[in-house]
Amino acid sequence: MRILLAIALLVAPLPLAAQSTPGRTITKSEIRAADPRRTHGRLRDVIWDMFEREDVRSEAQPRHALTDFWLRTRPRGTEIPGLCRYDGVTVEFAPTSRRDRGADTPVRAVGLRASSFFHFISPPTQQFHDAANYDLLPSDGDCRSLDANELPFFRSEDEQVAVNGYLAFLRLQDALRANQTMELDCYPGRMETRTCREIILAIGTDAVSDVRRCEWSEARQNCFRIRADDLQIDILVTGRVSPGPPPGQVLRARLGFLIVLSHPRPD
Repeated sequence: MRILLAIALLVAPLPLAAQSTPGRTITKSEIRAADPRRTHGRLRDVIWDMFEREDVRSEAQPRHALTDFWLRTRPRGTEIPGLCRYDGVTVEFAPTSRRDRGADTPVRAVGLRASSFFHFISPPTQQFHDAANYDLLPSDGDCRSLDANELPFFRSEDEQVAVNGYLAFLRLQDALRANQTMELDCYPGRMETRTCREIILAIGTDAVSDVRRCEWSEARQNCFRIRADDLQIDILVTGRVSPGPPPGQVLRARLGFLIVLSHPRPD
């Protein structure tokens, strides 16, 4: 009986934590020395290991050929403490024949488009260059345990724009709460009963979907564009110049109202 019990323990599945293995790795020395065919295979494994597995099965029968497929990397840490990132990659496909256009049409991959998405576990309090810690590894922090389907991530071009633009939005709200004097351009519609100040203050940080750079006529300043639902805010802040005021101070803002149209995509 003891022998059978020992065998059962040896062959029993291990807990998930015990079965987990670190991601595939590669070194520059290996790339520079290995046969190109082996390097190609190694790189394919290392890159593919970044992506999350997703169940895309559906009971509904598709009717059109596959034109694109979206992949998402696992959330990871960045050089900014408390800032997590994942990348979304859209793979574009094209049919191999001009005749077939149904769901069973053979297709091949022909292109890639990628975007980066960010989430703050803790909101930023400093500009990027003041907060960055380049000794941090992507595996540091709690980012890998996050569920990107459940938490609000926003799109941005890189970590610097994500931090400085998001911080500009927080500082704009702080300035409005404190009734600080600033130029605020805003032209609400006739049906809008709230003031521009009330509209901006009502925007929750979870609603922010896009943070990017924008253009403003003033020189030596920085402009960031924030999108949240059907609103767009351009925020002008002081740049990093010397002599001059500290960077990131809000100077001016303008609020715009977007018309958002959407329609279901045929499958």
